[in-house]
Amino acid sequence: MQNQLLLEFCFWNEPSPRPGQNILNIHSYKLKVSPGMNQIYKMSSYKLKARAIKYRQENDEAVGGFFSQVGDLYEVHHLWVYKDLQSRDDTKNFLAEGGMGF
Repeated sequence: MQNQLLLEFCFWNEPSPRPGQNILNIHSYKLKVSPGMNQIYKMSSYKLKARAIKYRQENDEAVGGFFSQVGDLYEVHHLWVYKDLQSRDDTKNFLAEGGMGF
């Protein structure tokens, strides 16, 4: 991996410090660029991801979402924060079991 210049997604809350000790979870995705994949991504997963992000923002878990502007292009980075491993597992299980209607 090389250095990247990242820009923040406009629909995320501003990153802010969290009190106490927390667990930071970083997810990085390399998007596949093709006309077909772009259309599928927009139609199917956009709404699902938006609901998952909204849920995590409401629970103060969303730290930030960024995309690469310079360096390795088509990479997305999501940063989540959890109070402890149990709250991380609870959120992952809730979303995996179809929480938020998906």
